[in-house]
Amino acid sequence: MLRFLKWIFFIFGGLALAIMTFFYSQNKKDIHLALDYKDILDQEYLSENCPRSEGNYLYPCFYKHYSDMVEKAGLTGVSMALKLAFNFMDEDKEKQTRFSGNEKDIVYSLNYLELNNKAIDESDERFNGFEFMYGGYLSSIRDFLKGAKSFSEGIIQGLEGEKGISSLESVEKQELYQKRLDELKAEFERLYTEVHDRNEQKISELLATNDQK
Repeated sequence: MLRFLKWIFFIFGGLALAIMTFFYSQNKKDIHLALDYKDILDQEYLSENCPRSEGNYLYPCFYKHYSDMVEKAGLTGVSMALKLAFNFMDEDKEKQTRFSGNEKDIVYSLNYLELNNKAIDESDERFNGFEFMYGGYLSSIRDFLKGAKSFSEGIIQGLEGEKGISSLESVEKQELYQKRLDELKAEFERLYTEVHDRNEQKISELLATNDQK
């Protein structure tokens, strides 16, 4: 029995190692990029390196470094950047003192839209993996866009609802945030359509090429 369990351990352990090795080989550029930016996209680091932030509101500084990262990343790196962004946003929202109440929720919801727009824009720009995985890469972009679309549409629905921008007492702030929402919403619809159509065209071309072989 122990010998049997030992073989199971070796087989599944070896399989897990092979999968991890392949994943690293396929995504090593993005993995190293994420490691390079992990500390930079950290709330503590930014709090020490963004001295002009008002009320310890670090998002504008964060977005600059986030943009730098995703503009170098493949799809895996974009996903990793979003993960780092979500971690940062939770902490920044809690520690900043510039916004409060419902306004804080609105501001950060708009920030999430901006982050997602940037991720959508860069999602199909760079393929860094093995050539034979190109088809899987295109399929992954399709899945990524589907999730990104649902995410942004959910936020937009909330901002346009009863507890969204219209719930603010200040008319001036309503107009300010509505203007930003309109801009981000229009950008989201444009970017999603462009990247989605471009990716579907690449998928069609790949399928046509394979049919000819």
